[in-house]
Amino acid sequence: MALLLHQRGHLILHASAVARNHQVFVFLGEAGLGKSTLAAALCARGFSFVADDIVAIRFDTEHGPLVLPALPRLKLEAESVAALGEDIADLPQLHPYVTKRALPVFSNLSNEPLPLRRLYRLAYAQQMEIAPLPTHAAMLHLIEHSYIGRLSGQLLYPQQQIHFRQCVEIANRIPMADLKRSWALELLPALIQMVDEDSRDL
Repeated sequence: MALLLHQRGHLILHASAVARNHQVFVFLGEAGLGKSTLAAALCARGFSFVADDIVAIRFDTEHGPLVLPALPRLKLEAESVAALGEDIADLPQLHPYVTKRALPVFSNLSNEPLPLRRLYRLAYAQQMEIAPLPTHAAMLHLIEHSYIGRLSGQLLYPQQQIHFRQCVEIANRIPMADLKRSWALELLPALIQMVDEDSRDL
């Protein structure tokens, strides 16, 4: 799916996305950093689900970067399922060799492309904080967390310059911040509160 979307000119990020007031907030990070857990917790707080794992961004000349809605499903580890109050016995395993479970999303769904408002890069720290990033750092993180590096260079070659320009455009137009927090899942409510307040202030 990532390859097909990339070939159609979209920027594809390894991320999760939720929406509030018809604006999208995207969470970037390596596998295991809690993107899906954070998205699930925000949806439980009233945000709309947009996408998980693969976030596709379309560039619209009139409306700017638009995030496309995706399959309404979150991929969660057992610890995250428990922290969210779900019964792991009710959730199917994604694959016999994968421990993650599939959590379907039935409500608060975004079903149309929505404008991208903010990007957060997940990072670990002892103290929770949201630290704005400069444009050049944001661009490098967009490149790092896009799917382009996972695909064949031969397939990507005709669009490498387009991909670079897309990252530059988003870095110049959309604010990005480091979202710093600890490993402890018991601090998830405080993290959600911090993100909730930050998104309201934008």
